[in-house]
Amino acid sequence: MPRLLPAVATTVMIVLMADTGFAVQAPGTAAPRHAGPKATPEPRRPARPRGARRPPTRKQTASSPKLSRVQVTLQRDPALAAAVVARLPPSSNLMEVSAGFEDIVQFVAAVNASRTLGIPMREFSRRMVGDRMPLLLAIQDLRPKSHYRTAARRAEDEATAMLASGEAPALALAKGKG
Repeated sequence: MPRLLPAVATTVMIVLMADTGFAVQAPGTAAPRHAGPKATPEPRRPARPRGARRPPTRKQTASSPKLSRVQVTLQRDPALAAAVVARLPPSSNLMEVSAGFEDIVQFVAAVNASRTLGIPMREFSRRMVGDRMPLLLAIQDLRPKSHYRTAARRAEDEATAMLASGEAPALALAKGKG
């Protein structure tokens, strides 16, 4: 038994040194270039799922959020913004309501349909921006027993009339032409 203990200790030391990759060298001699810890590759970061956004950098978080084309159009055209605000409930924030819309005609038509049908604008926003539905399908989804085709056509005609009354540059900007 007394001879077994040093043998086990020696075996354990050899195994431990072999796993770590460290080599024992004599004092005063230089280690060969290949000696030392094994080169381990850096751990890979998990891949982001397709379509996932990168986390914002400090510079991006400090700046103001990017505005949609509709929001830019409404900021540049106070007359149009006033006309749209008049059709929204008094507690509504125009920039929050218009967030996500890329087409000024569709946004104004959604505001008109919201007012006419008594459907909250956040519901239209959820369907049209979040679910990417056109106005007709959003109305059909929210009010299936209504005359949704007539309501959608009427809202779009009113929107076109509002924009044609002097907001042609705003319409061109919203469609990405200028």
